[in-house]
Amino acid sequence: MSYLVDYCRSHRDWICVTSNAVFTMSSGDWRSPDVSMFKKGRLTNGVIPATRAQFAPDVAFEILSPVNSSSYVQPKRKDYRESGVIQVWIDPEKRFVELIYPDRPLEYVQEAEALTIAGVPEFALEVKSLFAF
Repeated sequence: MSYLVDYCRSHRDWICVTSNAVFTMSSGDWRSPDVSMFKKGRLTNGVIPATRAQFAPDVAFEILSPVNSSSYVQPKRKDYRESGVIQVWIDPEKRFVELIYPDRPLEYVQEAEALTIAGVPEFALEVKSLFAF
């Protein structure tokens, strides 16, 4: 989270929000990613909505838990994909990241690598820092 906050502070055209943010997917469903980022220009009058955004985030970060069943994860993945969201699924147990673009093949980013996201300028998160607990 601290990397994303720092990133958005130095890249003022991006906003980072935590899991209390609610976004509207193209299906009409509401989703609250663990952490998300979106371009500031998507806000109406530059104001973050108090209840829910009428748009999907640009990037959704989700942390997988051993208790997350496929029936829990797959509808989220589908909603994100159909809404054009870049998905970052962090797997602490396997210590890697799944990077899912709506229009590109799935990518796996290993612990020894940096996570970069196409369309998010100068974003480079060392994956090993996600598991330094």
